[in-house]
Amino acid sequence: MVCRERVLAKNIGAACAVNARTGREYILNEYIPNGFSRPVAVIGGGPAGMEAAKVLSLRGFDVTLFEKESELGGSLGVSAKPPHKELILELKNTMVHELALSGVNIRTYCEADHRVISDLKPEGVFLAIGAKPILPKLPGVHLPNVCFAEDVINGRIIPKGKVAVIGAGMTGLEAAEMLGASGCELTLVDMLTEPAAGVYSIVRDDILKRVYEYKPNMLLGYRLCEIFSDAICLKTPSGEISRVEAEHVVLALGVLPEQGMLDTYKAVCPQIISIGDASKPGRIYEAIRDGLLSAFYFDT
Repeated sequence: MVCRERVLAKNIGAACAVNARTGREYILNEYIPNGFSRPVAVIGGGPAGMEAAKVLSLRGFDVTLFEKESELGGSLGVSAKPPHKELILELKNTMVHELALSGVNIRTYCEADHRVISDLKPEGVFLAIGAKPILPKLPGVHLPNVCFAEDVINGRIIPKGKVAVIGAGMTGLEAAEMLGASGCELTLVDMLTEPAAGVYSIVRDDILKRVYEYKPNMLLGYRLCEIFSDAICLKTPSGEISRVEAEHVVLALGVLPEQGMLDTYKAVCPQIISIGDASKPGRIYEAIRDGLLSAFYFDT
C-alpha cells in the first residue's frame, strides 16, 4: 500500500515496499563492484537483513548471513499471519529465492556470537536483529494471563473468553481481529483518542470495519495502570480509575530496537551498521529500503 499511500494521500513521489529502488533508479542505478570478495557479516534474516545481504553480494562481497531461527523471513513471517495479508508470504519466499541465487552463505539455526563473527574477520557487520515488544513497567505485567500481540498472531498463545488488547495500532487491531474471529469478547484500550492513528486511511478503515463486526468495547483515551488475574485497572480520560474484567491481556504497545549485542560486535569489528527495526522500528517498506541503502553505500 506504500505506492497508493504516497501518491494518493501524501502527493509525493512513487515508492514500492517490494522494490526499494522504485523512484530512485537515477541515483541507485548501478551497484559499485568493489567488494573484491572481502568478508561481510549480516546478522538477522528478516527483510532488512536479506536485502542488505543480496545487495552486498551483488557488489562482490563475500557475505555470510546468520539467522538464529530455522528459516529466513524474520518479521515477514508474523506479518503474513493476519487475515488478508497472505501476499507477504510470497514476498518472503521471493526474497529467500533471490538470496539463494545471489550466492550468499546462509547459516540458519546459528547464533552469531563473538567467536563466530571473530572467525570471519569481517570488513563490516550489518546488525539486522529486529526489535522487541515493549513491556511496560506496571504491576501485573508478568502474570501468566498476559502475552504479546505477536504471540497471538503467531498462534503460540490462544486466549479465550474476555480479552483486553492494550494498544489499538495496526498490530493490536490485527490481533483483535483474530481473537474476535475465534469467539473472544474484546476490549480494546488505547491512550490515544483514535485507533490506528497515523495509518493510511484506506488501510485503517478496512481493518476497523472488520474488527467492529465483533462489537469490541472501545476504550480510547484510557491508560493502563495495573493488570490482575481477572481484570485490568485503567485511568479514564477524566482521571478516574476504572476496573474492566479481562481473563487475558494482550499487549500491543509497539516495539523497541534490539541492541543487546551491539557492544559485543563492536569489539570484533569497528564497522557496525544497525539496519531495519534494529535501527528504527518501521514497516516492511522502511526495512527493505534501509537494507538496500546501507548495503549500496557501504564502503563506497
